[in-house]
Amino acid sequence: MKNTLSFHFESELTTVCGLSKNSKGLELTTIETIQKGIPALGDNVAIFKNSLSKVLKEVESLIINADRITISLPAETSLAKQIPYIDAHEEEKLRELLTFEIELLFPKFTVDDFFVKLFPLEGKSKSAQMQLAILMEKNLMQAIQETFANFGKKVDVFQVRQLAAHSTFLYNYPELLNNTVVILGIQEKFLDVSILREGKLLYYDLASFNSVKELGSICQVEITKLLSGTVSFIDHVFVFGNSLTAESLSQAHASLFGIIQKVERLNAFRMITTELDQRTKEYCSRTSHLFVPCIGSALLDPHKVSFVLE
Repeated sequence: MKNTLSFHFESELTTVCGLSKNSKGLELTTIETIQKGIPALGDNVAIFKNSLSKVLKEVESLIINADRITISLPAETSLAKQIPYIDAHEEEKLRELLTFEIELLFPKFTVDDFFVKLFPLEGKSKSAQMQLAILMEKNLMQAIQETFANFGKKVDVFQVRQLAAHSTFLYNYPELLNNTVVILGIQEKFLDVSILREGKLLYYDLASFNSVKELGSICQVEITKLLSGTVSFIDHVFVFGNSLTAESLSQAHASLFGIIQKVERLNAFRMITTELDQRTKEYCSRTSHLFVPCIGSALLDPHKVSFVLE
C-alpha cells in the first residue's frame, strides 16, 4: 500500500488516518480528529468548498506528503438502497428502477446526477435475489475533487461508510471470516444495519430513531426481523459510529441479551501496528469506533461490484 491518507467526513467532525504497509500488514502513521465537518452540498458549491478547505488546511502538510487519498462519506451525502435484482446487461431496466427510487427520495435529481455501484446480495434464490445500490452525488464528488486539487492532490477512492466498515471488520477480525456477523453503524439518529455471512454481503437496511433511549428497542426490532426472515443464526454484532457512546452500547447489549451472544464495539485498529507514542495508542483504544470508516476506505472493497453507472 502506498502512503495513504484517509478521511471520513461527518457534519461536525472529520477523522483522518495515515496508513502505510510494513512486514506485519497495515501500520498507522498518523491520526487526527478535527472538530469541523462538511455541510450538505446544497445549491451553494462555493460555501461547501470553503468549509472543506478549512478542514483540509488543518492537515495540509499530511495531504501534501500523501501518495494516495481515500474518503468515506456519511449516509446523508449518499443513498444506499436494497433493490430487486436485475441483470447488469439490462441497463435500461436498471435505469428505470433507479429513476423510480430517486424520484421517491430525491425528486429534484435524476439518475444521471449520481455515480452508481450495484452489489449483489448473496444467499437467496435467483428469483428472489436483491442487490444493494450505492448512489453518490456527482456534484459532491466533483466539488471534493476540485478542493483537493487546490492542495495538489486527487481523491483515489470514494466509499460509503457502511461498506467501509465491512472492509475494516474483515481486515481486523480474520478469525470470524466464516461467521455470520451483523454490523450496526450509529450516526446521529440513524442506524445502518448490514449482514456479512462468510465475508459476503447478505443484507442492508437503514433504520431511524429519535433518541438514544430508543436505540435498544430499535436494535432488538432489527435483529429479530433478521432472525425471522434473513438468517437463522447470528454469531456476532459489532457496533461503530460517531454516535456510539457507553450509554448507547449498553442499550444495545441490554436489548439483545438472550438473543445474541456477543455484542461489542468494532475495533478499527485491532490488527494494525503503530510506532506512535503511548498516549496516542491509548487514544486509539478509546476512540477506535470513530475511525472504522476511515480505515475501511483505505482498504480494498471486499464486495463484488456487478454494475457501475458513471
